[in-house]
Amino acid sequence: MMSDKDFHGEKKPKEMSPLIITPLRNGNIKAEFTVNKHGKCKEITLILEKMSQSGLYTVDEGKRHVRIEQTSVDDHWVIFCEGEFHGKQIRFAKLVGPSPEENLQALNEYKEMAKLRGFDETKIIIPRQTEVCSPEKV
Repeated sequence: MMSDKDFHGEKKPKEMSPLIITPLRNGNIKAEFTVNKHGKCKEITLILEKMSQSGLYTVDEGKRHVRIEQTSVDDHWVIFCEGEFHGKQIRFAKLVGPSPEENLQALNEYKEMAKLRGFDETKIIIPRQTEVCSPEKV
């Protein structure tokens, strides 16, 4: 993944849980993952609402726009997101695929696609994939 903002200190993701993407019947997409922050696990579920333009979605009542583009590598996509996050404007690009193993062809396409949108490939970070954490049920 890469962002147009620098990650500082603890904000730089060192590890991430798997991203589970589920297409919904109405054309929307459900994206689910967990985060473990300060020893507490939290489930995150986002609904990407389909827009009229193919591959374009909106999240969080239009605060963020997401574009999903397929690479030439089977089951590998690039997710571009831009909008407000914690009160600041941010853009990021993320390469996603079915397994945590690196696919060099997909990675090279990702770099090229991101470069065409003004991203700096020197800002790529590759967090270690972790298991899904389990939030405590209260």
